[in-house]
Amino acid sequence: MEKYDFNEEAVADAIVVWCGDPRLQKIFNEFLSRELKIERPALISLAGSVSPVGIQHNIAGTHHCAFSTLKNQLSFFLNRFPAVRVVLINHEDCGMYKSIANLFKHETITQQKNDVLRTVSLVKTLHPERKNIEGYMGCLEHGGENKKIYFEKVT
Repeated sequence: MEKYDFNEEAVADAIVVWCGDPRLQKIFNEFLSRELKIERPALISLAGSVSPVGIQHNIAGTHHCAFSTLKNQLSFFLNRFPAVRVVLINHEDCGMYKSIANLFKHETITQQKNDVLRTVSLVKTLHPERKNIEGYMGCLEHGGENKKIYFEKVT
C-alpha cells in the first residue's frame, strides 16, 4: 500500500463547481491550472454542475434535493474559505442537461449559461460581500476528427 503526504496547511485558492462527467475531469483540471492559475480548488462536483439551480428556477413550487445539496456545499465552502474566488463551470454536451431538457423553455446551451448566472446570484445572496465570482461555459469546437473544448467566460 502506497502512502501519500497529507498537507494540513493547504488552503483552497478557489471554490469550483463543475460537472462530474468523466470525459472532462482532466480538461477541467488543466483549464483551472493553465488558464485560471488555480492549484488547490475546493471542488463541488455534481452531475450537471449548476443544473439544480435551473431545475429549481423552472419548476415553480418544487424543492429539488440537488438544489439543497449544491446550496449547502456552497455555503460550507464559502464560510470556510471566505477570501477565495468562486468558479462555476458548465459544458456543452452534458448528459444531465440532455436528460432534463424538457424542463426548460430555452435551448440547452442558453439554459446552461443562464444557470451559471443564476448561481452567481445565489452566491451573492448567500454572501453579499463576495465579488470574485466567475462563470464559464465549456464549448465544443465542431468539425475535425478530434473534438476540442474551449472555455468562454459568461459572467
